[in-house]
Amino acid sequence: MAISQQHSSPSWGSFILALLGAAYCAVLASPLQESLPCPSSGCYLFRDVAVAGISFWWIGTAAFIALALLCLSRYHAPALIFAGLCLAADCVLLVVMFFTAPCLTCLGAAFFFAVIYLCLRRPAAARYQVAASPRPSILFLLWGALFIANLGAAATEQLGDWVLTGPADADRRVYFSPSCPACREAITVFAGQAAFIPVAENDDDYQAIINMQAAVQDGKSITEALAAAYADPVAVTPDAYLLLRLRLLRNKGTVLGLGFNKLPLLMINGMPQGYGTAGAASISGSSASGASDSRPGVGSGASDVSHGLPPELNLFNLGQCGDDIAPCDPTPPGI
Repeated sequence: MAISQQHSSPSWGSFILALLGAAYCAVLASPLQESLPCPSSGCYLFRDVAVAGISFWWIGTAAFIALALLCLSRYHAPALIFAGLCLAADCVLLVVMFFTAPCLTCLGAAFFFAVIYLCLRRPAAARYQVAASPRPSILFLLWGALFIANLGAAATEQLGDWVLTGPADADRRVYFSPSCPACREAITVFAGQAAFIPVAENDDDYQAIINMQAAVQDGKSITEALAAAYADPVAVTPDAYLLLRLRLLRNKGTVLGLGFNKLPLLMINGMPQGYGTAGAASISGSSASGASDSRPGVGSGASDVSHGLPPELNLFNLGQCGDDIAPCDPTPPGI
């Protein structure tokens, strides 16, 4: 069988896609990027990444422009080789994103590279191969697996934690279990000042959280909902129960993913006012002048750095429940 000797025409489809990709990257390289919405954390992480002072987005713009010029030629092999190199480089970036944070805008540029690569493969195969239809590309299959993995990670990030009550973007977040005594104390302390995110430590917690959810939906406060946690069981449909378990499993995954295995987990974004270096120095000065401290582990030979911390951030005598998020209070609490 002879190889086709027909002159090939420019790949107009790939040319148009390359121009769109160049425009896409140029917009993201410009100051307009800051006003464009992107819900994934990777968008902010990779926004200012540069090589030799040149933004990744400008490098992407140049790559798409080069692809567009190559697509105008009658010889598709150079364009296909360059598109393959871009796709291989994109695989490296997808691996980096998978182990750091998914970037939805970056996935958009990656999609353009992949579609252009596929569009160029068929005409190149028709001109330079015996078979008219090319075999599956290992490079594209690798890219596809990494792309789907990053897309799944981005989708998981968008789901976020299930918040029982409180604003989802609160500066204080409390991960709690209703069967944990320290968690109940944390709820009392932070009531009305935090987002409360439930985690199931044992099977009884599921029903307790269902009761709390019903109480919150009735307009009760988090402390009132906690008091109703072990009241008469609230009935739910099987699909609602399954959804609840999936939400609680996601919350538990967040806690474990952060490297913690005990509850409550208190997250505070910011430094409490009034506890700066001046306050720490004055408290440390009082201790140095002879003030005693009855806390375990703190004495004349211990460091006084922690004395300047607010009580809720003090690292001594932490009330915790669980090991690998296992219950520390096996009996249902009386609230």
